[in-house]
Amino acid sequence: MTRHIRDGRVALAGATCVAALLGAAALSSLSCSGPTVSAFGEIDDVVIVAGSTAAGRAVALLDDALSAEGTWLLGEEHFKTHVVGIRELGDYTYRRNLVILGTWEDSEAARVVNSRVGGIAEGDRPRPRSVEDIWGEGQVVTALMADSEKELVEYISSNGEDVVAELVDAIRTRLARKLEEELESTGFDAEMRDRFGWSLGPPAGYGLHTSKESEGLVFFRKTAPDRTIFVHWEQGAPGDVTDEFMIEKRNEIGALYFDGDAVERRRELVFERTELAGLPALRMSGWWGNRELIGGGPFRSYCVHVPWQGRTYMVDAALFAPADDKTPLMRNLDAALQTFRPAAAGTR
Repeated sequence: MTRHIRDGRVALAGATCVAALLGAAALSSLSCSGPTVSAFGEIDDVVIVAGSTAAGRAVALLDDALSAEGTWLLGEEHFKTHVVGIRELGDYTYRRNLVILGTWEDSEAARVVNSRVGGIAEGDRPRPRSVEDIWGEGQVVTALMADSEKELVEYISSNGEDVVAELVDAIRTRLARKLEEELESTGFDAEMRDRFGWSLGPPAGYGLHTSKESEGLVFFRKTAPDRTIFVHWEQGAPGDVTDEFMIEKRNEIGALYFDGDAVERRRELVFERTELAGLPALRMSGWWGNRELIGGGPFRSYCVHVPWQGRTYMVDAALFAPADDKTPLMRNLDAALQTFRPAAAGTR
């Protein structure tokens, strides 16, 4: 089934690739490869590199936490995991996502963490520590170390979700930074800030569509599978940033522009306080549904008030991919939302 967008409701800029709006020079800059060595692997694959003193219970607990089903994307695990020993690390140094698990008693694990990760040391309370691009571009390496395996087991037993959240956030941040770099290289971020009062960097291949300026809606879309990112804004106040506002606004936009897509209230909605563009924000994660077209899928929205603009924004990503794993696709979409930046005070 193909979802349709009511073009009659929107003054379209055309289903034009964002890069194409800037001409050949933009396309050329987007193709620059940067570092010659790139990390490989899917966004939801993780290699757990276990130190010799962290075998057994600690590894099993971490593996269970990372491969557990997420609350939001029902039926799909956070990550697909693969466990190797620390002495096998040399065969996996260019994998996209690595978690090094060990104790300071293990000289090999300690040496790798001290020389490559840093920021944690023997005697510290256990906590996950993530760094980027150690061996390859686009890589995230997270280390979790403790003074003993007992301490490691106790920490993971009580804080396994924190380790998952650390890795998810680190991967999203790395993806978002890459998108920002690509957007800045084209100069399109400045064009968007000048025209709309904000900028956002979707991955390559998305079409840009605009509404009338008074309607305050821009969306980016890519098909196969169908992915949509929209930015809505209106004059408002900090008190707008509520659960009720987000639900009502998303349903309103769905009715006007997306053939009646609505928040699916029969599935769990998750609301979390967070930040977007350095400002306090509310995040809503859930599923949209369309009774008429008989379709649905996951979405994630952020609501934020920008005081120097007097605007309240809703930034949203939605997916229709019934035949695909949704976790990696939504992780990429969430990274794109993280690139949202309102124009600086005094510029619009």
